[in-house]
Amino acid sequence: MKKFITGLVLFSVSLYSSAELTFFSEALIGQSQNKVNSFIEPTSLSGNYSSTVNSKSLALRLGVKYSQHFSFEISLNDHGDFFNEFENRLPTYLPTGVCCSSQEFDSVVVAKNQIETKSARFGLKGELALTSDFVVNARIGLAYWKYGNITPQQITYFGHYPYRKESGNDIYYSLGAEYKLTEQLYLGFEYSLLSIKKSFSNEEATISGYSDHYIKDLSLLIGWQF
Repeated sequence: MKKFITGLVLFSVSLYSSAELTFFSEALIGQSQNKVNSFIEPTSLSGNYSSTVNSKSLALRLGVKYSQHFSFEISLNDHGDFFNEFENRLPTYLPTGVCCSSQEFDSVVVAKNQIETKSARFGLKGELALTSDFVVNARIGLAYWKYGNITPQQITYFGHYPYRKESGNDIYYSLGAEYKLTEQLYLGFEYSLLSIKKSFSNEEATISGYSDHYIKDLSLLIGWQF
């Protein structure tokens, strides 16, 4: 076993030396635009909901550049939290038990939901140098996302919702550019898109719905190559 581990370490060192891999780290700060659509059936229970809300975003990224044009990356992204308000109108029954009186007598329930979203990402970065100091790039990869206690579907479904702290995997994309300040230090910006689509139904299949959550991040970044 010791010989195997020693051989593996020596092989890794040899591979690193021959490939001349370059590592880099980046910190990103910016703004997330959260476009949320939520729908539930039957619509008499709630209905449609759509909004666009902004939140702050932060991220830390590590990568390894294995060729002049391509790199592998991993990152932790905090897309911030934002509030969605949804107004649900409940009909008021007449004293005889017959539905319904005029809408002006309806009961109005306002729900204010705080939605938190985070993601861990693994992807591929492709880049092209336009000058010796200016580089444009594109990214694609898999994002493992996770909500906090409230999910977008709960905006329109006030009943018991079993999927708290829901998580899943979806593809993300990004475009960006970088400007080299020194051999190691560089600045840049990035625009990325992550689309989360979920559906649900209760055990009796009497209620079903779906939600779309489009997260668009516009970020400034500072990077260090070593």
